[in-house]
Amino acid sequence: MSDAVRHLTAQYHERLPLHSMLEVRLRDELACPLLLEHSGANVYRIATRVKALDSFLAKFQNRGLTPAEAFENITDMVGARIVCLFPEDLEKVHLFLMECGGFVFQDRPIAYVWDDLPWISPEGFTISRKASGYGSVHYLARLSPKLVAPHSGLDSVTFEIQVRTLMQEAWAALEHSVGYKNDVPERIRGYFDSAADMLGVLDRAFQRLKSQSDALKGELDEESSVTPEHLTLFSLKAFIRRRFDTDLAGTELTQLLADYRRERLTFSELARLSNDDEVFAVTDAICRELLGRPAALGETLRWIGCFRFSDRPADARERLAERIRAEAEYLARHAGSLLSEALRRLGDSDLANRLDRAGAVELDGRQLRVSFSGPTAAENVAAVEAASHRVLDAGRMLFGPLQRLTVTNT
Repeated sequence: MSDAVRHLTAQYHERLPLHSMLEVRLRDELACPLLLEHSGANVYRIATRVKALDSFLAKFQNRGLTPAEAFENITDMVGARIVCLFPEDLEKVHLFLMECGGFVFQDRPIAYVWDDLPWISPEGFTISRKASGYGSVHYLARLSPKLVAPHSGLDSVTFEIQVRTLMQEAWAALEHSVGYKNDVPERIRGYFDSAADMLGVLDRAFQRLKSQSDALKGELDEESSVTPEHLTLFSLKAFIRRRFDTDLAGTELTQLLADYRRERLTFSELARLSNDDEVFAVTDAICRELLGRPAALGETLRWIGCFRFSDRPADARERLAERIRAEAEYLARHAGSLLSEALRRLGDSDLANRLDRAGAVELDGRQLRVSFSGPTAAENVAAVEAASHRVLDAGRMLFGPLQRLTVTNT
């Protein structure tokens, strides 16, 4: 084993815990039902992985990199693959990735295309055709800082997302088994071209079947078709940006959409209520009265359905007060476990484990109180105080605009 390989092997194992944690966080962000439900795409499979050591070393050697260049240039140490059923799903997944707020993209996506697609243009993509016939869309991205704990390092690592159809996945699996990658011998290149052409024909045939099926379904049941009244992740995000000149975090946005769908709130109802100043004034007044603080925008939008069917302001006020009380009681009762779970999802397991050992985690208006007791109390107090900004960031995701964290040894 050369010194370079030995050095890179040691670095690989040093970075493995961070890469493994990033893989879990990436999988959570892409996992069902978010991608399946909110993109509208027919997703067949989502898979994630951390690049194996032997594969990493092979790519390092094949590219002729120096050890200092390895981790900077090999950008798929962590990767995800989204396999869709139909070519039209590629565009839907693309829109989801661009608009969900979970990712910061490093460059234009690379589209290795079989056929020209109207939504893939040179302005938005780097368009390429591999000699082997490979087809896929590749994205280089990092996690949004909104999704991870500060200083965790999870938002500093670039990863790759590949999106392809089931037929493109079948071709890639067959090509990989043959083992030529891009170095296809000229004498057998025609076989690769023919295989890609035939699978491309199947892709287009399945798309035509899907389009005909959708048309027939629309004729038989007009109410099942998508109308302007149908809220999607993209229409909701665009509406909030246009109406309030702000963007909500991806997790808050998807939770809003889930609530609206459960309540059967239509787009026109949302537009009407969000333009009613009284809705915001009443919500803010009740929030100040019951919680001791003003209402945040995300909270007002979440509770806006309380005003849907009310002819009397007093009825809406009563329904809203009941909902706020119920949510506040639930959050207060489960503040500790909810906060620990949020920190784990942000990749801060050590801090979450410390909060699990807290004697009490309590909400007091805009203040979060954490108390420890026992022989390790002083150590836990010091650790949580040192990470107070991370605890408050996680707490604000759950409990609204917190201003202060108090940690005590009882």
